[in-house]
Amino acid sequence: MHVPRTAATIIPYRTLRTRIGEGDVTEQPVSDEVTRGGVREDARLDADVKLSERSVGAAPIGGLLERQRVEIAGRVRAMAIDHESGIHELRCVIADNSGSITLVFQGRSHVPGIERGTRLLVRGTVTSLRREAVILNPQYEIVAAPQSND
Repeated sequence: MHVPRTAATIIPYRTLRTRIGEGDVTEQPVSDEVTRGGVREDARLDADVKLSERSVGAAPIGGLLERQRVEIAGRVRAMAIDHESGIHELRCVIADNSGSITLVFQGRSHVPGIERGTRLLVRGTVTSLRREAVILNPQYEIVAAPQSND
């Protein structure tokens, strides 16, 4: 930082230290891969357990293909109302551990029961809208409300 015309790069390197004997320490790399995204193997809330029980046949969102009729399950992460060209659209981003997709409710500015944190089971056809993967006017089932743990 104080040396002119230089740059420093920090490279994370995880090791496992093992004490062999008195004063001897060896270091071994733990893994070459870094896990990202906070993937949880075990559901911690009752609502997540209920969602996993109801979504046995659901496809992972990260593996969806265009024009595919799908059933997915996830949690509403974000919501927005689009007033483009005078037509209301409620856009909800639903996500699971593998990815996210946008649900578009055309002609609606509010859908009762759907808000951030709601766990949904969704059926519909994946399509592309403005270069974004979306499901237009999907069928949905509210599995758990965001305020509750059940």
